[in-house]
Amino acid sequence: MALAYFLAGDSYPKDRHIEDALARRLGRAGVAFVSQPALTALAGAHPGVHPVPERLGQLAQVLRSREQTDPPPFLIGRSSGCVVATRAALQHRLSGVICLAYPFRRPDHEPEPARFAHLAGLRTRTLIIQGDTDQYGGTEAVGAYRLSPAVDLRFVTGRHRLELSEAGWDEVAGWILRFMAERADPTACAPPAARA
Repeated sequence: MALAYFLAGDSYPKDRHIEDALARRLGRAGVAFVSQPALTALAGAHPGVHPVPERLGQLAQVLRSREQTDPPPFLIGRSSGCVVATRAALQHRLSGVICLAYPFRRPDHEPEPARFAHLAGLRTRTLIIQGDTDQYGGTEAVGAYRLSPAVDLRFVTGRHRLELSEAGWDEVAGWILRFMAERADPTACAPPAARA
């Protein structure tokens, strides 16, 4: 059974519809889905969504407790949770990372490489599902950012909040489940330091 930790965005719980839509669909398919509140509790942190550095520390604590587990868990990030998930993939053994509405840039701000530069060096299999008119990076993101060959970028109709229809969420869940079912080279689960 696949295990997936959900990492919410800064606007959580306003965007909880995303977590709920995936939890229902992935749970029916047999995925052990750990919600953002449950993940925060596992880390022994106060409820709520914390700044990215704090969340990386909390997640590291949880992942270290599962280091010898096979298969390793998946991370599903939403908005800023995508940054947490992809940065964690540089340090921890994971089966894969799924990103929903990656925040490549803040609207009306200069580029912030800390948001996206590490994506060029990712070796962990990563699926990014992006709204085609997402104000944080829509279809123009294909050529504007350097992505590792391990990253698969797909688009759905929509903006950053991913207000999809039930059929739209069915399609997204299908993509995620197929991604989870793909067999990866076991070395692809390990962070770069473990491969040397």
